[in-house]
Formats: sequence, C-alpha cells, structure tokens
Amino acid sequence: MSMMVVFTQAMPLFGARSLAAVRRLATDAKGAVAVGKFHSPIVDALWAVRHAESADDRAADDDAVGAGPTPKHADASRTVARYDFVSNPMLAEQYRNPYGLVRIGRVLEDLDALAGTIAFKHTRPRAPKHLMLVTASVDRIALLHNCDTASDMRLSGYVAWVGRSSMVLKLNAYSDGVFGGAQPWLEADFTFVARDPATQKSAPIDPLELRTEAERAIFSRVAAKVERDRAQRAAPPCAQANAAATAQLVAAALPAVLMPALSDPTTVLMSDTRQTNAFVCQPQHRNTQDRIFGGLLMRRAFELAYATAFLFSGSKPQFIEVDRVQFVAPVEVGDLLMFDARVLYTTPKRTVRESTRAVVVLPPEVHVEIIAHVVRPGQHTSRHVNTTMITFALPEAETVKRVLPTSSDEAQRVLARIAADETRDE
Repeated sequence: MSMMVVFTQAMPLFGARSLAAVRRLATDAKGAVAVGKFHSPIVDALWAVRHAESADDRAADDDAVGAGPTPKHADASRTVARYDFVSNPMLAEQYRNPYGLVRIGRVLEDLDALAGTIAFKHTRPRAPKHLMLVTASVDRIALLHNCDTASDMRLSGYVAWVGRSSMVLKLNAYSDGVFGGAQPWLEADFTFVARDPATQKSAPIDPLELRTEAERAIFSRVAAKVERDRAQRAAPPCAQANAAATAQLVAAALPAVLMPALSDPTTVLMSDTRQTNAFVCQPQHRNTQDRIFGGLLMRRAFELAYATAFLFSGSKPQFIEVDRVQFVAPVEVGDLLMFDARVLYTTPKRTVRESTRAVVVLPPEVHVEIIAHVVRPGQHTSRHVNTTMITFALPEAETVKRVLPTSSDEAQRVLARIAADETRDE
C-alpha cells in the first residue's frame, strides 16, 4: 500500500502509472536511487512524477519543446497532494510533533516540493531543457488554525500570477478535521524565476490564461503586491530618520552593556538570544537539480527558530507565520552550512479591535531572524545564501522581554523588519 495518494484537479497525478512504475522511470540509466526517497513520502511522490515527465520532455522534438512561451490556464498545473493519515498510521507518525499537531517543518518541505512541481508543470515542455526554474522567495506562510494528524490532510496549489520571467504560486493546506476541509488551515505564496540554462539570464515564462472574473481579481491583487514589494526594495530609506532611530535603539542598550549587574530584568541583549547550528550538506539532501533542497533548508531554519524562541522566552512557542524567505544563492552538496538565529524584536501582549468590532487579546510574539551562510574554514571565507523571518506567539506567557540591539547593524535590521511587517499588515 502506498503511503499517500496524490491527485491533480481531475485525475491521479500518476495517471495510469503506479508509484512504483513512476519511480522506475525516475531512476537514471546507471540505476541511481531517486533523490526524493531521502525526503518525505510526499516529496518522493512529487519528484518521481517530475523526473518521469522530464524524461518525456527531454525526448521530445526540439522544435516542439523550444517553440516559445504558450499561454496556459492554472488548471494545467493545479496539483493536490493528499495525506491519508486515518488509514495510514505510519504516515501520520512521520508528521506528528510532540504535542500531537502536524510538524510544520515537514509541511514546509512538502510545500517547496509542491510549488516546484506546479512551476515545472506550468512551463512544460520547455522546462527543464530550455528553462531552469529557481525559487526566488517564499513571501509568506501563515498558520490560520492548528492542525493535528487525526484527520486526513491535503496540500493544493496553482499559478496565480505570471510576469515576464517570474511567477507567483498560491498554496493552501486543508484538513478534514479543520473547518470540515472547506477552508485552509495554512496558506503560502511562493515566487519562482526562470533562467536560461546556457546564459543564466532571465527567460520568459508561459503567460497565464485568465478565464473568469475571480481569476482576474486574484491576478490583479498579486500583481499589485508584486509592484509594492518592488517599489519598497527600490526606495532608498530616509537616512536622517533612520540614523536617529538607529542611535536611539543602540543607546537603549548601553546601560545593559556598561552595567550588566544593574540592567533592566525585562530586557535582554540581542546577542544573548543567539543560537547556531551547522552541518555538512550530504548527497541525500539534494533536489532534482542536484543542489540542496530548499525545503530542507526551510525546515532546518524553522526548527532552529523554534528552539531559539523557546530558549529565549521559557514558554512553548506557537508558530504564526514565516514572514519571508529570501534565497540569495544556491547551496551545493558538500557545503558546510551554518544557521545563525536570533530574536530581532518582540511584541507585548495587546488588545486589538477587529473589523467586526470584537475585542481580541493577542498573546506576546517573538520575531526570529535566521541567516544561513556557507562557510569554508580552509579558505577563511563565508557566503550568505538565505535569510528567513519567522514569528511565534507565546499563548502561555503574560509578558515577554524586550530585545535590545547593541550595534548599528543590529538596530537597522530591527527597524527594517518592523517596517516590512507594518507594510505587510496594511
């Protein structure tokens, strides 16, 4: 019995092929093991299909494959992955965390694999022979409701917006035990870019065919957000205001630095929240392009962030959202990868009024930044590869310490993150 069932919108993702048959197609001529087998069952299934379809596309006629971008509807690449937790206790056990809920880190891996599969399907048959698809960023992964493994679950996703050489995918997670499976318990946005494999320059992506007003509305909303993000990245910060705010933050930390025995017990220096983790990237960590799987990097960053928030607060954190993952450079097999996590800032317990005029008490929050570097000790060099921002709530805590940056660099990172969070919430 297979460990899951994976469906597209109307038919099994494997078509008439069994999972075993697809895995055989995904194995190269030398008999190498398909790399997905070293990851989760869902990743294995998604990558096996991608391998098999890539083989079909590579064998296709060059005139057909290289004909150029062709408009496609979202249904052509819409994909659903189902987790049969109820009938398969072994699968459920692989996704259960110590508190009986779904392991978010595992889901992050699967979301990345699902997003890559959708992007691949949208650009078939030009990818992978004429296009190289790269995850540029994860713009947001938000938890809407807790989910356990007592009910079956599914992930689904589709292409929501396409520019010249980039596309935004919307992904959702559903559970039969949450809202009856009718509404998502988690939602995510992924951005992919296309590169020409020969020149490494940007390459055009197949346009998105829009058929309904609802599809046009989603496209317009995503397009507006893409433009806002682009303008925000291009806009230079106000140097004078930024310098004053930076100096104020650093000055607040001076008493704790100069007189640590007399420091305010409700504050902590940012450097004292730091946690690190390092490991050598193994061949089993690679993806279908023989580079380290981005989903694995997100899971490792999430797990370190969770531990950092727990050690900092002394209270069990509850995941709220991945604010952003910015992939700067690829990670290769054999690289020594170091994660550096620290609490950037905290938000105290507060009362807010929602649009329904209901008053809601929100628990304290911890905002953790995780920076990943590839380090080369023998060469005394390092290279920044990605940055992840994750927010946790502290539902069992009444208070949370204020974090004090001690350098201009730390203070500027805090200010930039707060500004980005405020802009996102508008």
